[in-house]
Amino acid sequence: MGNLVSVIIPIYNVEQYLKKCLDSVVNQTYKNLEIILIDDGSTDSSYDICKQYQNNDSRIRLFHINNSGQSNARNLGIKESTGDYLYFADSDDYLHEDLISFCMEKIEQNRLDTIMFNYTHVFSNGKECEERHFSEISIDLTNQKSRMYFITNIFLPYKCGFEVWNRLYSAKVIKNNNLSFPIYKPVLGEDVCFNLKYLMYSRKALVTNKRLYYYRHREGSTISKVKDKNILERYVQISSDVFDLISKNEEKSYIARHYYLIHILLLYHELMNESLKSQRIIIKHLSNKKAFRLMLNLSLTKFYVTVNTLGITRGIKYTIYSFLYYCWSL
Repeated sequence: MGNLVSVIIPIYNVEQYLKKCLDSVVNQTYKNLEIILIDDGSTDSSYDICKQYQNNDSRIRLFHINNSGQSNARNLGIKESTGDYLYFADSDDYLHEDLISFCMEKIEQNRLDTIMFNYTHVFSNGKECEERHFSEISIDLTNQKSRMYFITNIFLPYKCGFEVWNRLYSAKVIKNNNLSFPIYKPVLGEDVCFNLKYLMYSRKALVTNKRLYYYRHREGSTISKVKDKNILERYVQISSDVFDLISKNEEKSYIARHYYLIHILLLYHELMNESLKSQRIIIKHLSNKKAFRLMLNLSLTKFYVTVNTLGITRGIKYTIYSFLYYCWSL
């Protein structure tokens, strides 16, 4: 039958989209699934829909909890899962029928502990859009320099996505290292934080451009609700949380010493669409400037490492931004 894959789906008030999501899961061509549905205190008919599917499919395990957010629901799913690999889906989206089978084939062929794939945007009018291309890459992450290269040149420039629903995870990596989703309010950036932490322990990864997930754009979703908040504040928090994790681990000492590279890329990701004037204003109004300045000054003293890791053009660019951001935060 192959390895057991646990599919974890937090659910909250998505009665309009839920059946399509669940149909796409129960009809996967890969059959050895454990389907964990966590109803996060829905007030519509979502729980009843889940119950109907559970009655018709013995692979489904259904949990009902008081509303506590997506991260808490996912963490419960991790705790309750028994699979060798974990997959997280959002309940308003849907999967290609071969998503799990394609990923498991690649994992078994290449001895991976994570595979990342592309996705298709679906808009409210039904129009589908294939927005960006992912480069095909397989990389050994056991070497810390290779790990840093992948994070700074592939992950953070969004060449393999930030989301958790466009990758399959090793349950062993997650559980052996006590990884969990952060509880942020409002809900924003949990996927980036979880994936960064996971990549610190992953040993071999593969990125493919194959599109296996359908991501809906809709009003009322988690992301649309927080779009007006100060996202930069959250990314400063994410950077601090990840640094706290690796700074305590001697095996991650290379990453810790050069963490300023990850830090500046996280900050720039949320500032890059603003003018320099707007960036300066946003930084001036940050509540935690000390965390924002974390290690930015090191980019000036470690220019060779910056260029060697990011390349000449990107190395010079981010050294300049590091200097500006540091000065603006004083």
